[in-house]
This record gives sequence, structure tokens and C-alpha cells, in this order.
Amino acid sequence: MNRRPAHSNRPRISRPLQAPQQPDKWHEAGFKGEGVKVGVIERGFDGIQEQLGTDLPVPGSVRCYSTFNQFSSDIADCDNEHLHGASVLESVYDIAPDADYY
Repeated sequence: MNRRPAHSNRPRISRPLQAPQQPDKWHEAGFKGEGVKVGVIERGFDGIQEQLGTDLPVPGSVRCYSTFNQFSSDIADCDNEHLHGASVLESVYDIAPDADYY
């Protein structure tokens, strides 16, 4: 069921999971993430350091939690064996390259 308002000018994508593979449709419609703040909460971001500035945005700030209420602001602490976070971030960045990332 489509719950988007009838007046929405966002591109209609029949299968939302395909959106990361179709960033050109969002960009053609004028959506590039300008004015949007993005934070990805994930267990890990394996390979993030090598991809920063190319496939992934350079974040404005970083918090990598090792245990409850203990965090580091060093991006190296986020780079671990868990791939999902970097994959999610890359998918979002493909669609919204002009967003602010944290």
C-alpha cells in the first residue's frame, strides 16, 4: 500500500529496495539530500577508512561504541569485520550525496 501523499513529487519506485540502484531517478527529480542529516547506527563499518572520500562520504563527526555508553570519535574504531554498516552508508550516499553525514 502506498502511503505517500497524492501531491508528492518524489519519484515513484515500484520496489523501494531497488532505490539504491537507481540514484539517477532521485537526482533527476531534484532529490540529492540537500538539508538532510544522516546518521547510520550499525554494528560495524568494515573497510570504511579506505572508502572515505570516494565511495563513502567523509562524516562530520563519528561515534563508535564498543560497549554501552563508551564511545570513540576515531573512525578506525568503527572499522571492524562487520560489513553491513558500510554497505548501508554507501547505498544512502549514492542517493543523497549532498546530505550531511554523522
